[in-house]
This record gives sequence, C-alpha cells and structure tokens, in this order.
Amino acid sequence: MALFVLAFVPYIYFYGGWLHTFDESATADDDFHLADGSMASVPFMYQEEELSYADAGDFQVVELPYGGGAFAMTILLPKPGGSIAATVASLSSDAWQSTAAAAIPQKVDLYMPKFSLRWDALLNDPLQSLGMRLAFQGDVADFTRMSRAAGNELYISKVKQKAFVDVHEEGTEAAAATSVEISVTCTCGPPVIRIDRPFVFAIRERLSGTILFLGKIVRPPA
Repeated sequence: MALFVLAFVPYIYFYGGWLHTFDESATADDDFHLADGSMASVPFMYQEEELSYADAGDFQVVELPYGGGAFAMTILLPKPGGSIAATVASLSSDAWQSTAAAAIPQKVDLYMPKFSLRWDALLNDPLQSLGMRLAFQGDVADFTRMSRAAGNELYISKVKQKAFVDVHEEGTEAAAATSVEISVTCTCGPPVIRIDRPFVFAIRERLSGTILFLGKIVRPPA
C-alpha cells in the first residue's frame, strides 16, 4: 500500500508584449494547410515590420521580439511541401544556434495564426525510459538525504507536467508546472512570411539563448 506524503511543484511563468504589436483590426480568418493536405480556417494576425529574418533553404526563420528586446519568439517555417518532422529532427543545439544567428533585420510581411495551447502528460514512463528508474521503485529508491528516518521508504509515485501558451495580437502568455509526488511504501519587395502550415516556435532569452518554451504547431486549436 502506498501513501502520498509530499509534492514538489516547480513553476515557470512568462508574459511578454510584442515590441511590434499586431493591429487587431487586421486579423482575419484564412486557411491553415495541414500536414495531411486538408485545410482549417483559423484567425491570422498581420504586420509589416522590420524583423530578424533568414531563408535557411528548407525553411524560413523569423524572430519576433518582445518589448525591451531581452526575449523573443523564434519561428521556423518549412517551405511549402517540406516536412515539419524533418525540421524538428534537424534541430541539434548547434543547428539551432546557427539558424537563429543567421537571421538579420529586414522588413517583412508577416501573417501569423493566433493560437492557444493546453498540454498535460504523466512523465513516469518517459523519465524511466531515459534511465531514471530506481527513484520510482519503492523497494530500492534511496531518499535518505531528504529524510534520514524514512528515506529508504520514499519513492517517486508520479511526475506530471502541465503547460499552456497563448499567442495573440498584444503578445504571449505562457506557463508550465511540473508536479513531483513523493510517496511512501506503506526580392521585389519585402519577404512574405505566411505561417499557414505546420511550424516550430520557441520563446527564448536572446542573450544566453536559453529556451523557455518550445512547441510544434501542426493544427492551431480553434
């Protein structure tokens, strides 16, 4: 019989207003091309601004700074007919850094879908598959540094993560929380970027390159 005795909940929250906000009156429904060839109607925001942009061959890169310039959203958009899966697979740490560094400021026409994501998952199996097995086993886990009296009886019973990202005309709000439960046993114009197909986005700190949130949009939620 297991008894839940303790929980740790590390939490991260981010809110950033765009350096260049989108005009809400310019937002209009348009088609988003899904990976299976079908289309979905979603609201697209629009702006013509000077943004960091690069054509990386297989995909376009655009960076939207938040006010103050310390943080930004970087978007990787595969070319029409390209594979979002191949783009994600190519994103090693070095590839990501070089891709972000290639973007240079220039005026662009940007069409970007509004989207709001909600996600939660139980992480027990993924963590154990990565090698973190003993901490989940009540008969062998060792938490004596946490509790000398009961450390040999403690084990991790559940690791659950929840996250949301909300992208709109004014900016971005995002948060993530991970709960760990401890139990005892007992060229002719500006480039046009129409983000109307699956894409990758990252919210990152620009100086260090630290990524706070990373996601893949295959079908924007209604």
